[in-house]
Amino acid sequence: MKSVELMSHEELVARYKAGNPFAWKAAYARAKATKFSRPTAHEAAMAQSFPLGAGFGRPGGERRIEASVNKAVNACEAIENAKHYESKAQAFDEGRVNAQGRQIDKFSVERSIKREEQKARREQKINKAKAECEGKAAWQVTGEVWAIAHGYLSGGAHELVAGEHTEIVKKAIDEGKPVPPAVLEWYKGKVPDANPI
Repeated sequence: MKSVELMSHEELVARYKAGNPFAWKAAYARAKATKFSRPTAHEAAMAQSFPLGAGFGRPGGERRIEASVNKAVNACEAIENAKHYESKAQAFDEGRVNAQGRQIDKFSVERSIKREEQKARREQKINKAKAECEGKAAWQVTGEVWAIAHGYLSGGAHELVAGEHTEIVKKAIDEGKPVPPAVLEWYKGKVPDANPI
């Protein structure tokens, strides 16, 4: 089997299951670590030409020493990053973390199930309101139903849409349109002359 340092990017990604969101990052981090860990062509040539050292006592030696230290620091950081992403990719393949890198346990599974149930209830409520609004003008349904049909179940946006709906109902009453009693009842006290018939 090939050493990790000799693998291509595609081979590094192929080590993990298809769809692993950490595979690419792990492969990239490993390639970067390999790049910083290996000597450059210039460094290899200098080592071959000067087996006892490249003469750090010459002018500019401090820069070469600083560059060597910086390269070593970058190599250490890149190796740590590679280990981190490889462990994340491995954990994802083993089913210990989700695509966000969060640990999967019975509590996270319960939260996911609860979130999906809430989402389903929300969608059911919106679809019921949309069915009630279908084929009707805005003033023919209550502000509550109108806001929910537009996806605003609560909060400030819900109040804003319901407030705009109040204006629509006022205009319908002023124009003499047959506003349904249920809508008038809902707006009792909010719209002038909105007493049930």
